[in-house]
Amino acid sequence: MKLKFKFDLKREIKIGAALLVVVLFIAFTERRQGNISINDVSIKIENTNENHFLEEADILHLMQLNPENLKGAEMGEVDLKVIERNIKAEPFIRDAEL
Repeated sequence: MKLKFKFDLKREIKIGAALLVVVLFIAFTERRQGNISINDVSIKIENTNENHFLEEADILHLMQLNPENLKGAEMGEVDLKVIERNIKAEPFIRDAEL
């Protein structure tokens, strides 16, 4: 059984245009997110009344970053996965979201 490949110029142009639109959309989104700067560092600790082990200063220390240096920095310059991993390494912390 022989398969024939039929070349259809209109279909190829449509596929190429769709791929170009997707690539441009991804590039635009990445560029836009890279230009977002950090305005403030906010830490929310659940169950603060019964929590005797951690305070906001402890979390800032676990981040291993100075919050004053973070203000104004672009999101592309900060590795959020490393910061989250540093915070989750503490045994008293159940979950962290950045």
